[in-house]
Amino acid sequence: MIRRTTFDNWFSANALNINKQLIKYLSIDTSNEKEKDAYDYLEQILTQYGFDFYIEPYHTELDEHNLSTYPVNVAGVNIRAIYKKGVNNQNKILFNCHVDVVPHSKCSKNQFQPYITDNKIYARGACDIKSNMFLLLGAIKFL
Repeated sequence: MIRRTTFDNWFSANALNINKQLIKYLSIDTSNEKEKDAYDYLEQILTQYGFDFYIEPYHTELDEHNLSTYPVNVAGVNIRAIYKKGVNNQNKILFNCHVDVVPHSKCSKNQFQPYITDNKIYARGACDIKSNMFLLLGAIKFL
């Protein structure tokens, strides 16, 4: 069992760097098929966290699947990141995250300019997978 103080000490030492990385990611507009604009940054971050980074095209038959909602005429890709530290063939965990955010609304300008108020980060995707991805990466790094 991990003691709370062990985590608190680790988090205190790493929170500023994780927040800086998250804020930079939140500033990247990944709406409306702009996901590729984040790939270089995600590669940099995932490599820094000890992952091998790959970009793979969607399976060629995806558009034939009756539950597929992806536009047939768009060539999509998946990012695959494989954590190499301490990996063996018997114990594997798969995490699935998306990169995109829903299209921005007209109600607010500068939705991709993150800001912090009352110790909370605000920006497009901050309550969605963008923050969750950094929570996951932080947990992996801590463990």
